[in-house]
Amino acid sequence: MISQLSLAAEPRDLCLDFEHTALVLVDLQGAFLNSDPEQMTFANSHLGFDPSKGGVEHAVGILPILQNLTAVCRQAQMKIVHLAEQYSDWEEIPWKWQQGVIGEPDTQTVIHLRRDSDEAALSWIPPLPGELVVPKNGKNGFKMLDLVDGQPISRLTYLLRHQLGVHHLLFTGVATSVCVGSTAMSATEYGFDSILVADACGDFFPHRHHATLEMFGAGRVQKMDLYGSVTTSQAIIKALG
Repeated sequence: MISQLSLAAEPRDLCLDFEHTALVLVDLQGAFLNSDPEQMTFANSHLGFDPSKGGVEHAVGILPILQNLTAVCRQAQMKIVHLAEQYSDWEEIPWKWQQGVIGEPDTQTVIHLRRDSDEAALSWIPPLPGELVVPKNGKNGFKMLDLVDGQPISRLTYLLRHQLGVHHLLFTGVATSVCVGSTAMSATEYGFDSILVADACGDFFPHRHHATLEMFGAGRVQKMDLYGSVTTSQAIIKALG
């Protein structure tokens, strides 16, 4: 059993406690990621992605890398967390249509996301029994709150700490500049070590992907990491031996 992960990363190499490390897969849903760009209903409307202008290649291109990385992590018995964006109704996301982000509220997108999360859950990399699947109702996976002993607490924080017992998080998925980046940056506010896996994150706008990685890995003032670290899938695979 692996005890430590010696991981090449920027701005500095890392030594992680394997037992307290999890691979986090963000939004691998058909509404965001599809080999047919026209089927990417939520990405097209919510992110302003225009499939006629290309750009899907960068996002979809991470799938073989991410599938391989997930397989290796599973073989090593690393903990796996799946985040899936879903909404019960429009009351959870009024700003998205009030500001004209996704047009007037009908039920198509909401139903698509709910079905995508509940039934076809993350079909690109289906969760295995025992892997944690956590819904989120916004870009930031830490946004949803639960009451624990009468006190509000981030649902994701509670599950990561008390169910999985992890504090090192390896973030992957789509989109780097939106849900992945937002969740990874917030993780540091909740006391987690946050690490972006550069080649296992994809974006519909490649320049935003690179800007997010640069900002995340370079966010360093004196000896304090403002956000976290950046690594690669090959560095993780090498560390797993």
